[in-house]
Amino acid sequence: AGFQGGCCGESSYLVTPESFDRCPLCPQGEGVAFLPFKEIPGTASSTTAPLLCSDLRTNTDAIIDHLQRYVKDPGLCEDTILRRSAAWCGCFGASIGCTLCNGEILDQSSLSRTHPLTRMSCEEMVYQVALFDSDRCSDVTSFLQFDPNALCCPLSEIGTTTIPCPLCTEQQEFIVDNTITTVSYGDVTCGDAQAAANLLTSDQVCTDLRLEFSNQCCLETTAHNSSGSSSACALICPDTGEGPKDLFLTDPVTGFSCDFWVSEYAKLTASQCVDAPYVFGFDAVSFCCNTQVTGENGV
Repeated sequence: AGFQGGCCGESSYLVTPESFDRCPLCPQGEGVAFLPFKEIPGTASSTTAPLLCSDLRTNTDAIIDHLQRYVKDPGLCEDTILRRSAAWCGCFGASIGCTLCNGEILDQSSLSRTHPLTRMSCEEMVYQVALFDSDRCSDVTSFLQFDPNALCCPLSEIGTTTIPCPLCTEQQEFIVDNTITTVSYGDVTCGDAQAAANLLTSDQVCTDLRLEFSNQCCLETTAHNSSGSSSACALICPDTGEGPKDLFLTDPVTGFSCDFWVSEYAKLTASQCVDAPYVFGFDAVSFCCNTQVTGENGV
């Protein structure tokens, strides 16, 4: 990765040890007191100890890594993870702009909680959130793709922005202990996947998670469509529990009738059924079930 010339000199776009003088950790200079032994969460591994704030002054590899990683636009020292870590490391004149739990100090139990899939700890989330400017705090959930407050903060103390995201439909059985091997997360259970879904704030991310897990976490059940044949999915009107009454009702935009949509729903698996409006790009249930049909006498 390259580091733009704002800190490295106009002729060089690569981070070198000489770049450190141009972009120190503390904005008022390296001589200013800071917290040298404070850990950088998320930097430990099974074979190495976590980085300390002092490593961001003396460890060449750590400094280069933090110079090459950005929170927003590259080009200035202030945009690097190195400089964004200044407040975390206690540099004089640097302040943390965004916090979890309205700034509440979390106990060790809360800090040790981990995301069900990524295994990122709340302590690491506190650090990640602290890297954002005060005018960008609202970007935290979209950056993490879930609401960290819902995981790390007592629900009685702060509200959350999560949305309902069941992986299975009401007609399906949820196999909570089923273990799935994934490319992104390793071995996880369906219970882990649903716990992660409960933290989401985006309908699109919810849909993506359903598509990834529902086939292996939701036991297919059999429903009946309006023609009486069996299918894993059916176009059912929620108010009546039956299929559409007017199968010949046709949408003027798509040109498709409700009879067509009934046949298309019957082709879906139960796990696809819940996301049918996304699959088809058309909400057939709303169109075919909510449109009132009147007879000759207006009844």
